[in-house]
Amino acid sequence: IFVFIHGGYWQARSRHDSGFMAKTMSDAQILTAVIDYPIAPQVTIDEIVACIEESFVKVLQWAKELSTKVYICGHSAGAHLASTLLLIDWETKYNIEPEIFGGFFLISGIYNLTPLVPTYINEPLGMTVTIAKNHSPLYRDSKDYWSALKSVPIFCICAEYDPTSFHDQNEQYGSYLKQIGYDNITIKKLDDCDHFDIMEQLIERDQPLTNIILSFIENSA
Repeated sequence: IFVFIHGGYWQARSRHDSGFMAKTMSDAQILTAVIDYPIAPQVTIDEIVACIEESFVKVLQWAKELSTKVYICGHSAGAHLASTLLLIDWETKYNIEPEIFGGFFLISGIYNLTPLVPTYINEPLGMTVTIAKNHSPLYRDSKDYWSALKSVPIFCICAEYDPTSFHDQNEQYGSYLKQIGYDNITIKKLDDCDHFDIMEQLIERDQPLTNIILSFIENSA
């Protein structure tokens, strides 16, 4: 099952405009689940993260029933939300074994939220520096991460024409995961694409990002 979490700085977009990869996945005999979540200012970042966990539990239980693996992909703020799934002990909390996790594809993600606090982006979110740090995977201690996923493949990918801050955070987060013991990390930059059209590649089979994801899933399923 390919699970997608959309971006939009936690305050825009929905599942209704985020299922564009479903046909590509279906053609490759892969199921797609697009996770929706309430957005700011109606909810806080704490509530959004909790909602992602609640929704993802249902996907994991579905995968368990089907005896299949789950591959998680998030874009921008969605990559941040996907990365928070690494901080949950799914076995203790939900009786979900780590083997069900096939891999993570974190695309142009945000892993340090503190630079956003003084910006307009934070106006609907209302994060303090403390809240932003708590929800920043780059600030979370290694003991906060579920050790059972230390060997799960994680792809940290950004676009050539992403803003510099996205390049930096992509490199920093991939390096941090390696530093705390994750042993299957790929840090990659895709050429000739920007922050938005990197995801649009998934509409077609013969595109760089599509090839990375499908080749990996097909070889690991």
